[in-house]
Amino acid sequence: MQRSVTRETLIKRTNKAELWRLDDNLVVKRYFVENSVERVLHDQRSLLYIEEAFGEVDYQGWSYRSVKLLCLGIDRKSVGLEFVSGNVLVDVPKARMKEAEYHCGVLLAQYHNKVLGASNEGLIYTDFCVQNIVIDFPGQSITVIDPGMAWGRLGNVHEDLVQHINSVIMVLVSRRKASLSDIMGFLKGYRGARRAQPHLRVYLQGLARQLRRQFLTYAGESSWKCLAFSLAVCILSPFYLVVVPAKLSGRGK
Repeated sequence: MQRSVTRETLIKRTNKAELWRLDDNLVVKRYFVENSVERVLHDQRSLLYIEEAFGEVDYQGWSYRSVKLLCLGIDRKSVGLEFVSGNVLVDVPKARMKEAEYHCGVLLAQYHNKVLGASNEGLIYTDFCVQNIVIDFPGQSITVIDPGMAWGRLGNVHEDLVQHINSVIMVLVSRRKASLSDIMGFLKGYRGARRAQPHLRVYLQGLARQLRRQFLTYAGESSWKCLAFSLAVCILSPFYLVVVPAKLSGRGK
């Protein structure tokens, strides 16, 4: 990066990249995989589009926004992002999860409102999961920080909803930090802020697409993950098929 800094602090490391915070509140995401350049170009394209199409929305005293891309690395294997204050959703205290999930629902609804309008089909977010959302309670803001490599795919808005619900179930419930009540908060926030009316047929189509996609992903990673996901879907089928549609239509409490 073309910046003068004296210290870097490692924030997070995954199997694909590292996140470093620099002294001037710049966050550098450095890839170390074979397709690093491709990933950086994808991040640049997606973040610039989302910033232009969505950017920031003020709603009921809160700010709902996307992270800003600041610069690219000279080697084209890293990107510079603004530092976002707050907690990643997985680190939010259990007592505040329902409130956090409500604002996640509002954020996703505002994204769909601006990018898709009244349509249920279009350029969906694709990776609206608990690892990619930062919430700042004192500052009353919530920011989505990474659309993921799947961004850019045309799809059904309910794929985004189901993907987020599954991320809560698979990640937070395993840590005993969330409950179905928290997911209901997410659905309440989404239903209240989304301008387009939900359609049961479209929801079921999106549900089927997302569950199939995640099943194939887990099947490629581990037979145990695939089995655990399949069992979770079977156990929660009444929730997916009855409770979620009722909540989206406004019939749920």
